[in-house]
Amino acid sequence: MSSRPLQVGVIGAGRVFQRLYGPAIDRIPGLQLVAVADPASDARERAGASIASYASSDDLIQARFCDAVIVLSPGQMHAAHAKLALAEGIPVLLEKPSAATPVELEDWPAAWRQLVSPARPRRYWPRYLALRRDLPKGATFG
Repeated sequence: MSSRPLQVGVIGAGRVFQRLYGPAIDRIPGLQLVAVADPASDARERAGASIASYASSDDLIQARFCDAVIVLSPGQMHAAHAKLALAEGIPVLLEKPSAATPVELEDWPAAWRQLVSPARPRRYWPRYLALRRDLPKGATFG
């Protein structure tokens, strides 16, 4: 059994990443953020100098060194970005909404459905609640 952390890439390094997912990934043992993709250079820079940075989701996926991808891009792009990763066999955590329309999901092969985990609202995310309890009084998290 390997003790190597799960290497995660993030597509969409905006506010949701900066306020929620980035801090959570940093605090979860066994996860390591290794790459971000975002068209905004300032969003990529905020991820940190040690994180691989890509201007496009295509480039991040083609680099092929992420064990999994978290899709946090704008909602209308979720299905397209998830499909890029899934076509390469990379599991996806997909922030809501999964797609802009149901039609976008209809052509997903059944095998892909096993590689997608839809995100749930934060208030129902036990790990998120546990992280909030550990924050110093007055600090905010997401």
